[in-house]
Amino acid sequence: MQDKRHKILFVEDDEIDLMAFERFARGELFPYDYVTARSAKEASDILGSEEFDAVVTDFSLGDGTAFDLFDRVKDALIIIVTGIGDEEIAVQAMKSGARDYLIKDIEGNYLKTLPVTVENAIKYKQSEDELKRYREHLEELVKERTAELQAEIEERRRVEKELEKHIATEKELLNKTLTGCVKILTEILNKVNPVAFFSASRAIRYVKYIATKLQYPDQWQLELAAMLSHVGCIALPLTLMEKAYSGNSLSDEEQVMYSSHPTIGSELVATIPRLKSVARIIADQQRPFFTYPKQEDMIALGSQILKIAIDLDQIVVVSQSHLSAMTKLREQKSLYNPRVLAALESLHMGETLTFYTRA
Repeated sequence: MQDKRHKILFVEDDEIDLMAFERFARGELFPYDYVTARSAKEASDILGSEEFDAVVTDFSLGDGTAFDLFDRVKDALIIIVTGIGDEEIAVQAMKSGARDYLIKDIEGNYLKTLPVTVENAIKYKQSEDELKRYREHLEELVKERTAELQAEIEERRRVEKELEKHIATEKELLNKTLTGCVKILTEILNKVNPVAFFSASRAIRYVKYIATKLQYPDQWQLELAAMLSHVGCIALPLTLMEKAYSGNSLSDEEQVMYSSHPTIGSELVATIPRLKSVARIIADQQRPFFTYPKQEDMIALGSQILKIAIDLDQIVVVSQSHLSAMTKLREQKSLYNPRVLAALESLHMGETLTFYTRA
């Protein structure tokens, strides 16, 4: 079964430019179905009765501008076409919601880049939609599990009151609720993104070692932060994590997506009772040391420990060498807390052999 062809609306008030587009579309086997409009009003009427994946529109139209169409466009992407020298208008359009823009040249060469521009815009939107679906699905799972746990809490409280052991049992119940939520999140991560799951599992051992060396208080919070450090990767494509752990450079778009997982994970963990501090540690796991204020607190130190543990694991997975990984960390020492790096220096290669097998 063939994939559904994408459909675009091409808006151009200049008859010659419109004819040039139609000639190009027919001659170059344009990979999209398209409809044309010659004015803002005609385009607005068409948008009221038909659905499109993208709207490609000249900025200056005879009876208005491209901005007049923004409110009429529902789920379609908007790509602005401007003349040379109108780059400021293009930037303003991007800030107002346009996905991309093209500079119209006299020779009409911009038409040759149009298919690629439309395709990239559609793929980007599909990635955004997929990320949104992942988050919505995860939120729904958490809500369902939370409802089940809440029902269990109510039932246990009733039993506790009858047995006159409600205080001790409530404490036990809270621990079980915490464990249950953590288990749910880690199980989902293991199924959706096993690369991220095993990375977090390996990082826990480095974190334990460093925390013990530095006598970190409330070490359970730091170990739990390591366990849940990659839970935000539930919202990321598995291929992105595989690329990040293969030694290949990420594109700018992929780097933005990868950098978003600590925030996503922190927001999820913050909803679990007693884990506010854990969530804060997770949120700053990618933050460089030189950006911290001089006054150190335990939450910041926890994030700094977590960062070096994850970075070390990622380098070791790629290089399969603890020695070369430590060398690379030293070369980037401004990114890491000197005390944390010094604690890690005392970890001998033999102590890490069970740590860094590939996921």
